[in-house]
Amino acid sequence: MDVSASGTLAAMVQQTNVQQQAQASVLKTAMDMQGQAALTLIQAATATASANPPNLGQNIDVQA
Repeated sequence: MDVSASGTLAAMVQQTNVQQQAQASVLKTAMDMQGQAALTLIQAATATASANPPNLGQNIDVQA
C-alpha cells in the first residue's frame, strides 16, 4: 500500500471521528433541551391544576 494512501485513510478516519463527536454533541444538546421543555410543561400543568377550584376535576361521568 502506498504511504500517501494510508495517510489519506488515516485522515478520513479522523474526520469521521470528529463528525461523530459533533453529531453526538448536537444530539446531547437536543435531548437536554427536550428534557427542559418537558419539565417546563409538567410544571405548568401542575400549576394550573392547583389553580382550579376544589370542586372541579373530582368526578368522572362514565355514561355515554
